[in-house]
Amino acid sequence: MSELTVRALSGGVFVAVLITGILLGSTVFVPLLAIFSLIAASEFSKLIRFGNKDLARVFILGSVAFWCSAISWQYSVIDIDSVFGIAIFILLIMLVLVLFSKTPTPFLDSSGVILGFVYTQLGFLGIFLFGLSLDSTFNPNKVLFILILIWTNDTMAYLTGRAMGKNKLNERLSPKKTWEGTLGGAIASLAGAFILSKFIFHFDSKAWIMVGLVVSIFATLGDLFESMLKRNAGVKDAGNIIPGHGGILDRFDAALFAIPAAWAFILIFA
Repeated sequence: MSELTVRALSGGVFVAVLITGILLGSTVFVPLLAIFSLIAASEFSKLIRFGNKDLARVFILGSVAFWCSAISWQYSVIDIDSVFGIAIFILLIMLVLVLFSKTPTPFLDSSGVILGFVYTQLGFLGIFLFGLSLDSTFNPNKVLFILILIWTNDTMAYLTGRAMGKNKLNERLSPKKTWEGTLGGAIASLAGAFILSKFIFHFDSKAWIMVGLVVSIFATLGDLFESMLKRNAGVKDAGNIIPGHGGILDRFDAALFAIPAAWAFILIFA
């Protein structure tokens, strides 16, 4: 099969699995996010290259413990406050282990543990938390809405950039990104937010159009952030689990910035 065919098939399977997990509700979606986040944690560990290889295992084990608490919350064993309390406790334990490890780069490894845990673990949990309504019930339409916006922004930014792109957005981190492509993605995201909120999901159009703008800005920043990590590691992709698309971080880089930003915007202004 051609590279384009492989990319289309693997991308279709990935999207189908993700959407199915969302529509089946929290009891399926949370464990699915846990799997994604643990793969992302492994990819992140390889990107930053801990000074002591044992720290990568500590980071993965800490991530597993965190998601055990998140899944326990879904089965009403503990509450959400306990999940965040456990997250803080796990993070502190990992930092203590860095201090007593024989790593030649303790400061960099400590920074990597904090960044990695917030970025890959709390970031993926934030995707689920975004879908919660005021009564703490899971609303799959909210997650579908935000993901469709992110995909729309990315697709139109790519197409516009290829057709019209001349001015580089940040050539040092992502040589192919242009201001023209970014603007094309933003316009598509705003239009998509209006159409989805008014005619499909029936959300408050004014508020969710602004969410479309937030998504466009932070999806681009999320993409650039992961590009920075890959540039620093000297690799093209964070992983290879999705043929033709790279790793989990490559697929969720925009979402890990855009969804928490959209959630914060809604909490503050909606």
